[in-house]
Amino acid sequence: MEDKYKVLLEQGKALQESGYRFITPTPESHKRVLERSAGQRAATSRDVFGWNRKFSPKDSQKLGISESVLQELRDQKFITHPNQQSGDDLLRSDIRYSSARPLNDTPDAKDLLFVHSGYPTVQEDSIFFGPDSYRYLNFLRDKVATLRENFSSVVDIGSGSGVGGLFFKDVSDEILLTDINDLSFQYQLVNTELNNVPKGKVFQLKSDIMKQIEQNKQFDLVVSNPPYMVDTSRETVRAYRNGGGDRGIELSLRIVRESIPYLRSGGILALYTGVPIVDGLDVFSEAILKELYDNKDLESVHYYEIDPDVFGEELSTEVYGDVDRIAVTGLVLVKK
Repeated sequence: MEDKYKVLLEQGKALQESGYRFITPTPESHKRVLERSAGQRAATSRDVFGWNRKFSPKDSQKLGISESVLQELRDQKFITHPNQQSGDDLLRSDIRYSSARPLNDTPDAKDLLFVHSGYPTVQEDSIFFGPDSYRYLNFLRDKVATLRENFSSVVDIGSGSGVGGLFFKDVSDEILLTDINDLSFQYQLVNTELNNVPKGKVFQLKSDIMKQIEQNKQFDLVVSNPPYMVDTSRETVRAYRNGGGDRGIELSLRIVRESIPYLRSGGILALYTGVPIVDGLDVFSEAILKELYDNKDLESVHYYEIDPDVFGEELSTEVYGDVDRIAVTGLVLVKK
């Protein structure tokens, strides 16, 4: 971990000790919550590191930020002074910490904690965490972790904050986190330590899906929650959001096709993705399912609709002009 990011670990541990918990909503919900309390200053650590409300540096200690950590967060530009020209002293966090339930979701189990980009996630290299992350983890818990008790090797493709791979920290021997976003690797290292993953268990690799992974490498489990939208909101495409191809499905198709050769016998591929539904037809399943059912190397293929309708606001854009709805789906393959 580069020195710059060590302060994120220190602040995260302080939040854990204080009992901090924050569930990240959709950007639209986040926007509306802030709008209805416009001008309200942060009163809790959740306000600072969850809602990203502004706060006075004079209040930092009661908000769970020590004086030395605040200075370091400011020095490293994780906390900024957005309205310097206005003459006020109000600061704002440009990072968030979000909670998630662990794989072993018993009443006494402690939350996982992940640091990621602040609201709004407008930068090209933003590290995303939100409702898709929660649906993704529930899918992995319900449809994948029930298939076997332990995985010797897990790879999380397009891992972002590391949430998918680190979710299996207690039932795996080795976790490989891949991405094309250099910033993600620093956040992953913070999240690895925040969640007490044993040293030597997590490895990182900059890779376009499987291209940079050794060809003879085999995994028990491949998981991925890739971008699945077409990023129409900005001139600069945000990698965490843009799935490419026909209404965002290209990356998901590539992950399925390129991952199967890397599964050992009995290995599992679990893909969580979003798909456009056009005239009642699932564009992603139409493109891939028959190919998978005909694949004699696969023991089983299961496809689930997890949420029938997300990102409804995108239907007003030109690229989704013929789409009925955008559904979230899960695909689970087992290799013979």
